[in-house]
Amino acid sequence: MFSCLTSIKPFHAAMVAIFTVLTLFTMPAHADADPTPPPYADPMLRHDTPHHETVLFANEQIKLYFRILGHGKISFKKFDLQTMHLRYEVHDFDGKLVLQNTQPATWTYNQKLRLWPAVMLHIDLPSAQNTGWFRVTVSLVGNTISGNEHVLGTTWADLAIVPEPVDLEKPDRFFGISAPFGAFQPTPPLTQTNAPVLERMGVRSLRVFTHWDTMQEHADAPLDFRRLDRLAKTCDDSDIDVMMTLMGTPDFAAQPIDQTLPVPVRKPIPKWPVWETFVKQMAAHYRGKVEAWEILNETNGFRQWPNGDPVSYADFYMQTYKLIRAIDPTVRISIAGTTGVKYDWIDAVAKQGAGPMMDIVAIHPYRYPQAIPEIGGTTQAKGYGLDSLTNDLRGVARATNDMPSTLSGHRREIWSTESGYNTLPSFPPPLHQAVSEKQQAQLLVRTMVIARSQSVDRFFWWRFYDTLGAGLGILRNQDYDYMPKPAVVSYAVMQRQLAGASQVQLMENQPNAGIFVSKVSFADKSDRHVIWTINDADSIQLQCTDPITVTDIMGVQQSVTPTDGSVLLPISQSPVYIQSASSVDVLKP
Repeated sequence: MFSCLTSIKPFHAAMVAIFTVLTLFTMPAHADADPTPPPYADPMLRHDTPHHETVLFANEQIKLYFRILGHGKISFKKFDLQTMHLRYEVHDFDGKLVLQNTQPATWTYNQKLRLWPAVMLHIDLPSAQNTGWFRVTVSLVGNTISGNEHVLGTTWADLAIVPEPVDLEKPDRFFGISAPFGAFQPTPPLTQTNAPVLERMGVRSLRVFTHWDTMQEHADAPLDFRRLDRLAKTCDDSDIDVMMTLMGTPDFAAQPIDQTLPVPVRKPIPKWPVWETFVKQMAAHYRGKVEAWEILNETNGFRQWPNGDPVSYADFYMQTYKLIRAIDPTVRISIAGTTGVKYDWIDAVAKQGAGPMMDIVAIHPYRYPQAIPEIGGTTQAKGYGLDSLTNDLRGVARATNDMPSTLSGHRREIWSTESGYNTLPSFPPPLHQAVSEKQQAQLLVRTMVIARSQSVDRFFWWRFYDTLGAGLGILRNQDYDYMPKPAVVSYAVMQRQLAGASQVQLMENQPNAGIFVSKVSFADKSDRHVIWTINDADSIQLQCTDPITVTDIMGVQQSVTPTDGSVLLPISQSPVYIQSASSVDVLKP
């Protein structure tokens, strides 16, 4: 789906129109409240707000900008310009109308309405909607000289309003994002311009691919560090830890691909002498600037490493580990994140002698949409949802607990360096069948809460931006102006609720009823609960003496006073956070 016609070339416009029509017939049916973006119905008016200005704190002014694209087809001399105004509606995450109003057209420049004029919309949301995700539908309306009202164009824009940050003595590094950031796909690089979006979300760890193939054109060319240098500097200024994944073998450094294998690799393995030089240069250049190095990506997969062989990868990993450790004694070093949760493969690599060299055990716990994180399915593969995410992560914990201590002295940690849910119906891999944007926002919270409860030390959601072919991001792609999905808000609210927690415990007394409860404990002895169900809307009884504050995944809060020492709390597949001045006991349904 395309948000607008970004080019006036006839061929491009025709392809956009065809793609939009096809998309309408391939989109799954969603409820009216589902915030999945509709195609633009009228390309005459385009949303033109920079995407980093559509993710805001609750106390920031909301200003949206729109541009008239088709003004060449309109004679403004036929209009009474004083009558031009914006007519708009604002709907929330659940599709509820929260604001409806009109506003005189305020032109940002080109008051003679030449050369693609722009108009500004200022919105004051009701106080009850001080946080959340909102869709703003806007029409530019004016009267002709003869007095007839005419709609010049209609479009929409999405907003993410997130809670104020949590003041912590020490940043909580659990909250991460994984993304290429401008390496080769049409997504913006990370700069001082868009970094505030990460900060507003509460992101404190970032994983990025190095893409060696974009850094060096031939064997004698110097490495081009500029993209990664800007990223490292931006993250340092924003107090965000960086993990760099060494990957992306250029053609000149690649071993020939063995076409006799049952499944030939898609990404070639590097020749050792050239790889050695590359690794040494990277380790030296970024010494003290990165938190961790990850050695290749998803090498348990047949497309990433010949036969997904743990023995040959272990040897490659150990040699690379030694190169980096000789240059940077303090940096953390991680095995390649496994596609799926494949703790048997991790164990096999460790038993080749790599265990003491694993500062980090990285996993990619993708789930099939049918295999939600809470329970296992019957048709999924092992590590992808055949078992529950809880049991998969416990398998990883067992494998790491059996390993010797690290040579570096670092405490060995488990990092989920990729995981996410796709929202684009046309993305073909069966693992990434599309869910709605509303479901993505819910599943993000449920997945990360479960991971935190199973001692995952850092969780990097894949990814920041959508691409034109895949919808796993929490910001959309360039054809939707990188506008935020609801998951931006659910991530930020979760970070405010969990950040600094000393323990997150998944309680075991509810799963048979499809109800899941996590207790979040803090060093000051306070606690809160995260509660949801995997079934249809239900309720659960809470025993408490003081009023409880219920916060939904959009950050909207309400206070509930107990009756006779208890509260009957409605719950759904959208988690809620429960907090009270006194203890809260969760009773069986």
